[in-house]
Amino acid sequence: MKPPATASLKGALLAFASALSIMAVYILSRRALTTMTASLMTGWWFLFAFGWALLAALAQRKHLARFGRQLKEHQAFFIAYCLIDAASTFLFFSLLKRMNPAVLSFFDSLTPLFVALVAAIALGERLRRREIGGGILALFGVTLLTYASPDVSPLLGGLAILSILLYAVGAVLVKRHVPAVDPRLVTGVRIIGLTCIYAAVALADGSLRLPTASELPSIMAGSLAGPVLGVFFTFSAFRFIPATRVFLIKTSQPFLVAIASAMLLGTSLTMRQLAAGVLISAGITRLIVNPSGNPRRHNSKEAPAKN
Repeated sequence: MKPPATASLKGALLAFASALSIMAVYILSRRALTTMTASLMTGWWFLFAFGWALLAALAQRKHLARFGRQLKEHQAFFIAYCLIDAASTFLFFSLLKRMNPAVLSFFDSLTPLFVALVAAIALGERLRRREIGGGILALFGVTLLTYASPDVSPLLGGLAILSILLYAVGAVLVKRHVPAVDPRLVTGVRIIGLTCIYAAVALADGSLRLPTASELPSIMAGSLAGPVLGVFFTFSAFRFIPATRVFLIKTSQPFLVAIASAMLLGTSLTMRQLAAGVLISAGITRLIVNPSGNPRRHNSKEAPAKN
């Protein structure tokens, strides 16, 4: 049964709002990273996100007892997920400091492919020929994008893939436990866990300091756009349309990042890079959409939002 037209439109708008929110993450965090180390920026990023999440949690007070029970029963899952996601996120922000945001965003669009691969290995979900073909096309696009980007060495490209792979492992871990654990609790614990981990890293490497007046607005706005609004819009869109359709709409994200980067950061894409990006998006679209032109309704690509 197809969702009503109004619900479909609402879901599509929420998915696009999520793409816009994550676009803001690329621009705002890149601005902060010009004068901050990745560990320092990420620590403050999630500390402010914790503040935003705390405000949201005040409206969820009636669920605190249930959240406490779930946290105790699934503590091993929460520890593993936070450690895996912390490594993935740290790699992401470290790469963003060194790469064109639009190029990194095209790498990041491979997320559904890697979630599908990890789900196939860990959960036994079957990959169809069309999905395999889409994955091959997307990876071919990544190869061309790396070749066409002088600032992307094979090492940086490999680290970008590793970041996505770690995220995919965490996403599948969440999928395995989400029937028994409230997604709101997962989001909250992730923010608190990553705040503590990155604060410890910044303290250990001696980079811990207060943000400057020029850094603070980017961190505050970005921490609201990504860990809070991006996640909220994505999870809300899941209520109205299939997860695969949400991720199909979010394939617009790299192009939004490319436009914003050119306008606000002065980092434009060459035609070769753009063509490679289009190949990646075409491959991911082929991965997500079935032969009839409709998004698949199984959940192998379902994953929480990033950053």
